Amino acid sequence: MLCLKRVVARVFSDRSRETLGKLQQVLLSSFDTRFYCTGDYAAYRIHTA
Repeated sequence: MLCLKRVVARVFSDRSRETLGKLQQVLLSSFDTRFYCTGDYAAYRIHTA
């Protein structure tokens, strides 16, 4: 049986690698997650140069 859960957050600090790490550790560690940014906001800056 497939169980899907969705977490939607409008504001959770700045969109940085540090914030993404906090989200993964604190809120989302027990879930397989995919991240989407909407509303014309820039994506989390997780790409390395």
